[in-house]
Amino acid sequence: MLTGDANQDGIIDINDVTYLQMHIAGKKNTDGSAFIDETNKLLFDCVDMNKDGKLSVYDVTALQIYISNNNPKIN
Repeated sequence: MLTGDANQDGIIDINDVTYLQMHIAGKKNTDGSAFIDETNKLLFDCVDMNKDGKLSVYDVTALQIYISNNNPKIN
């Protein structure tokens, strides 16, 4: 799994930021499950950007910075 790939599509981009924000806000999938399965350690570790053991707005900010720093089109 890629660092920051919240929606698990193999691409790290603004869609991952939005997906992580929606998860933190409590948005659910159509089947009622959470957007991000926090019991999936590999996935959780990829989106816990600041490695504090929880998903929060701080991870969203860290993901935005990560994307900005790793996208040559933005720099």
